Amino acid sequence: MRTQFFLRPLAKFAAVASVAAILGTSVQANEPVVIASDNASSTNYPSGWTNGSNGGTGFGPWTISSNPSTGSAGAFIGNPASAGITGISTSSFGLYANPSGSGATVTVSRSFNLPLRVGDSFSFQWAVNWDSDGGNKGFNIFAGGDQLVNVNQASYPGHITVNGALAIDGSSGYGSAPMTWTFTRTTETNLEVTSTARDGSSTNAFTSNITLSSAPTGFSFYSTAMGAGNERQPYFNNFQITGAPIPQGNRTVTFNVDMSVQEILGNFNSASGSVMVIGSFNNWSTDNGMITLTDQGNGLYSGSGSIFGSEGSLIEYKFFNTTSGAPSGGYEESNNRSFNLGPIDVDQTRSVVYFSNQAPTRVVTFNVDMSEQIALGNFNPSTGAVSVVGDFNWTPGVNLLTTSGDGIYTGNVTITGLANDAVAYKFFNSTPNAPGFGYEAGDNRSLVLGNIVTPQDVPLVAFRMPASPTITSNASASGTVGNAFEYQLSTSPSSAEWPVTYALAAESTLPDGLSLNASTGLISGTPTTAGESSVQLTAANVGGTGSAFSLNLSIASAASAYDTWAAGYALEGNAALSDADPDGDGLTNQQEYAFGMNPTASSPGLVSSASVGGQLVVTFLTRENLSYAVQSTSNLATTAFADNADILIEPGPTEPAPPASYIRKKFSVTTSGGKNFFRVVALDQPPN
Repeated sequence: MRTQFFLRPLAKFAAVASVAAILGTSVQANEPVVIASDNASSTNYPSGWTNGSNGGTGFGPWTISSNPSTGSAGAFIGNPASAGITGISTSSFGLYANPSGSGATVTVSRSFNLPLRVGDSFSFQWAVNWDSDGGNKGFNIFAGGDQLVNVNQASYPGHITVNGALAIDGSSGYGSAPMTWTFTRTTETNLEVTSTARDGSSTNAFTSNITLSSAPTGFSFYSTAMGAGNERQPYFNNFQITGAPIPQGNRTVTFNVDMSVQEILGNFNSASGSVMVIGSFNNWSTDNGMITLTDQGNGLYSGSGSIFGSEGSLIEYKFFNTTSGAPSGGYEESNNRSFNLGPIDVDQTRSVVYFSNQAPTRVVTFNVDMSEQIALGNFNPSTGAVSVVGDFNWTPGVNLLTTSGDGIYTGNVTITGLANDAVAYKFFNSTPNAPGFGYEAGDNRSLVLGNIVTPQDVPLVAFRMPASPTITSNASASGTVGNAFEYQLSTSPSSAEWPVTYALAAESTLPDGLSLNASTGLISGTPTTAGESSVQLTAANVGGTGSAFSLNLSIASAASAYDTWAAGYALEGNAALSDADPDGDGLTNQQEYAFGMNPTASSPGLVSSASVGGQLVVTFLTRENLSYAVQSTSNLATTAFADNADILIEPGPTEPAPPASYIRKKFSVTTSGGKNFFRVVALDQPPN
């Protein structure tokens, strides 16, 4: 949504303005200086804060737009203490728009005299106390008509988001002291965004980076339909831009004005009169330093002059008509015009305007179909209204459209401009709590103006706002402990049509080891706990948040080491039981597992032995996850085997390499001193 800016009124006569030179203590070329600053003090705003006010330096005039609808809305300078806010000046800018559900809105916006350069930082204080209770409050950073950053606080628990993503938690990050938000253009394509905490400390609670396609040029603050209570009102103050000093020099500026209407009205005589430009660059003199324009034909007058100053400096001016008897002594009957100087030695050309802004008009008929929005529940014909906003007037509710009851809304708007001028516009839905704060989703629409006076009809279009997304992916998914897991959420309308944000519903959690990507809708990770669970998920787009979706998750236990071993030999059913002997070699699976044998082929034996230097050396394979003991008896017929603590199990030879998960071990016993029997026992056996 674009915002229209108005010129600050100055007296027509004896008005004096000049480009200020940079004075004071010298600074190094790379040492930051204050380029622009403003606050809500009575010094800067002696007559209060109204539309067109322009306190401080380095910024354009304020545009204040409010629509109370069925409630109240506005902008003011007041004491934040009335909202329970501390740590900010007692004279600060504030907004109100209430009650909840009223449709009340207020927006204030302002431009920078000079777009942020690389190395420049724009900062201010923003203070909130209670959440917005059904409404919203926040601010935006713009590059021309494009929104770069949106910072918003909605209802309980009052999370503060940046471009829809959580920045400061409304519960753990709560506080009633002002945050200092800073926007630094670190490179041509990067904007660093930081904010201090809400507890009054100087510690950054949030840092992010935004990709730029063009330089930031202005900002806005807003409030919409908040609950009652001063504590919900936002306050902001102490604007400042710092950066390298701005050099001064000359550039050629070309001015253009259309005098055709003045000649038709008899206010201008092209044969005997002329047109010149006067302003702050020549102390508003009509005798010296003015820029004389020449007739280019068809009522167009154009002329150029050299203007000295620093880039971004504000120049105010008027066109002057020398025709004898011209109204208002020849001065334009409109507020001072203004522009900001561009780079030194780079020519500037001012667009063609009409003298005194008296331009030809035509009636344009707008048409919009609200049927789909009625069906979706986004628009209520009984409580809501439809209007068209645009370059001609961005205030909702001014240019209302009417219907005959068929869902088609139509209305006429008188638009001023040259033929073939492009006019940006959108339709606005004033239904309380309408998605997108009532504005159509997507980019501004565009209208090319037709001939002057000739009525113009804009073709019928449907109001552009999607349905809130419905999650359409499978309602169940399964995984295994220890194995990678992925599950992709999908929606209708799809995320390719309208960006979707995914979230877990309140008090819903994913199994341990899994997480949800809020931007892509991918649930992924490695589950750590087996079990069945039901997870509630939501998806949201600019049209709102869809109904909760129930996803049933089944996480199976990880296979045991024995199960993995048996599966490796393709053992199934009874043949996979630990006491089975599928190869018929007299050794159970349990024994073959413990001693590294093949359960599908007869094994020569569980151990091997050799006599070495009067010692019997017994070698065998051991499983890494099992414990082993050597037992002995002197008589197989009369004495049971018992653990022999005198015999130690030691590391065995490493060649040949043992199978995976096995280690070769050995024990040694003397071959003298009588007859004995020995066996190796695996103490930890797999279950049947």
